[in-house]
Amino acid sequence: MRSQYSRIHPRLRSYDYHQPGAYFVTTITHKRRSILGVPTRHGIALTQAGRIVHRSWLAISDQIKGVRIDTFVVMPNHVHAIVVLTESRDRTIGLSGVVGAAKQHASHEIAALANGPRPPIWQRSFHDRIIHDAVAWKRIRAYIATNPARAWDAIKVPPWYAR
Repeated sequence: MRSQYSRIHPRLRSYDYHQPGAYFVTTITHKRRSILGVPTRHGIALTQAGRIVHRSWLAISDQIKGVRIDTFVVMPNHVHAIVVLTESRDRTIGLSGVVGAAKQHASHEIAALANGPRPPIWQRSFHDRIIHDAVAWKRIRAYIATNPARAWDAIKVPPWYAR
């Protein structure tokens, strides 16, 4: 057994994450704290921090040339997004830079909140999956769209509470 924590590199070492393509990414809050929202039967009720994260992801396409956010959802303790890197000579950053920009922008604004959650806001790094075809893209979009309903269903709702 190792005496020190050994971190496994989360990206494929042989893949160029600067090249055009579609990527399914998930970024998680530090210690999986549910600081971004609360599941309701109508979706996720975002906290002030969650609204900041939502705005940060919306702004990415305007802030970084050659990047489009296809779809995303802010959950209580994580964000799922489909990030599209388009053909562009103007784009100088890859997938890690895009996700890092969204996380950093949100972290700075959240840290400025008077009664907001204290840093760190995010776990290190993020999870990604390369989207290879239209079938996978459709499946991932559906997963993102139905994620809030699954969070609501996962809550132990008292039997007297009418859905």
